[in-house]
Amino acid sequence: MVKWFKEIKLETNNIKLIPINIEHKNDLIVVSEDGNLSELWYASVPDSKNIESYIAKAIEDFNQDKGWLFVVIAKKFSQIIGTTRYTNATLQHRRREIGYT
Repeated sequence: MVKWFKEIKLETNNIKLIPINIEHKNDLIVVSEDGNLSELWYASVPDSKNIESYIAKAIEDFNQDKGWLFVVIAKKFSQIIGTTRYTNATLQHRRREIGYT
């Protein structure tokens, strides 16, 4: 099977998107705790208890061409400010959804 998703980085003047990895764990915990985002009913934001499984699932989805989770970095501050993703990918139809978490 041909791998659909390739490892890339996306960048503008203000924002950089890079594929998530376990090294982002602590920064993502800080982001989720700012405003208690993990308590929001309408968003899937990990907290310190489930961040490792969240990252592991994202990497597994990437490896299986099902999804692709990026951390969003504000270049002005060189700081992670959140995540965004391609999700529900279907190679057969060359379709994927864009969302945020």
